[in-house]
Amino acid sequence: MKFNYYGGKDIITKPDIMLRSSIDFSNPRNLEGCILKTSNNENVTLQTCIGFGGEGCVYLLSEKNMVAKIFSDMYRTQQRKEKIELMCKIVLEKQSVVWPKDTLYDSSGEFVGYLMELVPTARGMMDLEDVLKNVSVINHLTKKQMIETIIAICETVDYLHSQGIVVGDLKLENIIFRKEDAEKNDFSKPLFLGCDSYQIEKYPCNVFTDSYQAPEWHPSTMKYRGFEYDLYSLYVVIFKILFRRMLPHSRIRLPNELDQNKLDSAKSGVFPYSVFDEEYTDKWAPKVGGCAALWSHLPEYIKQALFDAGDKKAGKNYGPQNRITAAKWAELFKRYLADIECGKLSVDEEYNVGYPVNKISYSLLK
Repeated sequence: MKFNYYGGKDIITKPDIMLRSSIDFSNPRNLEGCILKTSNNENVTLQTCIGFGGEGCVYLLSEKNMVAKIFSDMYRTQQRKEKIELMCKIVLEKQSVVWPKDTLYDSSGEFVGYLMELVPTARGMMDLEDVLKNVSVINHLTKKQMIETIIAICETVDYLHSQGIVVGDLKLENIIFRKEDAEKNDFSKPLFLGCDSYQIEKYPCNVFTDSYQAPEWHPSTMKYRGFEYDLYSLYVVIFKILFRRMLPHSRIRLPNELDQNKLDSAKSGVFPYSVFDEEYTDKWAPKVGGCAALWSHLPEYIKQALFDAGDKKAGKNYGPQNRITAAKWAELFKRYLADIECGKLSVDEEYNVGYPVNKISYSLLK
């Protein structure tokens, strides 16, 4: 069974209503020791609160391999209840998504949250943003390791789309790694977290992150997001993995020029990198420094794909309806991985260095 797809549609839904509950969420610590019921009327006991965010809190349970997410008052609504109950009826085949397992109810039978898998994470490397900020880790990553991460992310997005699911808030912070993998510097098995915010059937994704937001979309429209929205966010994720968390449209500023808002820069669609050496037309292009070095070591077909996805004027995949699919990105990076593994790119001495510091010119190497 897969979800019906509502991408790009405007449909009329009933006004959402907040649900009452007997639990006291004024202080998340108050709930430690609270006994809740599953959909099968089994007891679970909340233990330590291990994470608190805008929507609620995550608790350890006496069941060692599970945690509970309990929604705070304003996010415990009828539509949220219906959405989580629907999700719990679906078992995803792909194991890289930390999916809701069962709904939770208070002593009065009112919905309060859900169960999900406990994923122990390594200290300082909980999510992909943390990994890429950890200099002791990224300075030792190979390009092969980074590409394996990108491929796995693309394949998960492609699978979710095949099931009619729009991620909606795809970003580095919502991609995590198991402790045993992260401690071995194995980032080839990323897990997707925050699935309760996904757009599923008539239930939209109500959250977004500015720097991953597709240029054509604005939250005030509240239009159901299409797959193309995710494809822009995926493009940003890929670029940030390759470029030490830099955004695709980040540019060098001249001393006498004002900085631009990141969103304005993305919406302008001026991609500051050139596919071919020294063909820069943007006066703010990063011609020297770290980003210029990173760009110079990419093979031409990866440069072309990044350019086509990011340049509004000349890129053939910039527009919403023409964006590169997750499956196509996976295919491109599998080609890149194969070229590394067979030594095809070895004319470049740093072809498998994750973050090379020396700028090169492929045209001169050939």
